[in-house]
Amino acid sequence: MKGCRVPIPTKDEFDSWLSLASIPVETAARLPAVLTIDGVAEYLREADEDNQRAFDKLREMVAFQWLVEQREYKRAYDRVFGVRHRTAVAARQADPDRFRKRAEQILDSFERSQPSGSVQAEIYRLSDESMRRRIDRQNDERLRERIQYRAAADWTSLWVYGTMGAVAEYLEGKTASRFQDAVKELAAAAQAAQVASAKYVELAEEVNRANLRNVGIVLGRFKSRLAPRFDVHESPIGRKDARIDERLFVYRMFFLNRGRARSPKVEAIAELMGLEGFRHQYDSRTIERLCARFAEQDRESRSRRAAGTGSKG
Repeated sequence: MKGCRVPIPTKDEFDSWLSLASIPVETAARLPAVLTIDGVAEYLREADEDNQRAFDKLREMVAFQWLVEQREYKRAYDRVFGVRHRTAVAARQADPDRFRKRAEQILDSFERSQPSGSVQAEIYRLSDESMRRRIDRQNDERLRERIQYRAAADWTSLWVYGTMGAVAEYLEGKTASRFQDAVKELAAAAQAAQVASAKYVELAEEVNRANLRNVGIVLGRFKSRLAPRFDVHESPIGRKDARIDERLFVYRMFFLNRGRARSPKVEAIAELMGLEGFRHQYDSRTIERLCARFAEQDRESRSRRAAGTGSKG
């Protein structure tokens, strides 16, 4: 996008935003001793105020202002979440009873999750008073954890955090190149490590065979862990060329979108590649092909792990 009012952030400005956004928001709110709908609703309201204060700090930072003022980002956001998402969020924020409704939802959901007519319920029925108090205390702790989890700020888990990180990484332009350089040298390093570990085992066993008092080397699982060949994983982003940074960006956004929206959201990725500072853009077909390749590589990797085998090397 040309003519942005906010200049492209520096690495330090990106890092500052990502660092602050990664810190869980600490709330001064405290749950009441007895959990009631009104008490939980008040806790959620106070926690939300703390969350909003933390969000306000993030919104004021240069990196965030630069990102959200660009129309490409806004279109990408809408393609991931849908235009109706903005309307729904605004409607919830305007509802004066939203915290009470959330409290009711949390408590009802927890109650429905409790075993009923099951072995656990029968155990509770047959338990003595001491055991019942223990079970009740455990249930109360679980419910409190659920309420605190639902009240916690989830900025770091949102799509925007991953997008900010992927954009910052792309603009710095170093990660992909360094990764490929490491992959290139990994095979030789793996071979050297294999030879060294085998030599270590050989010498340690020779020391142990002497059976001297208070002298010995405990190998334990060392032999089974290090003696086999070292696997060198194939690079998912291809060779080191003029488009490696773009492929890494698509790779990051593919997994982010798939995790958040259960879809690669190809058009959203294409929109983001129009942000200020991007050196090259991919059309939707190219992004779709890359996403298909990443998905296939991911399936193969998971199959190898399930089978207990390594990858090419």
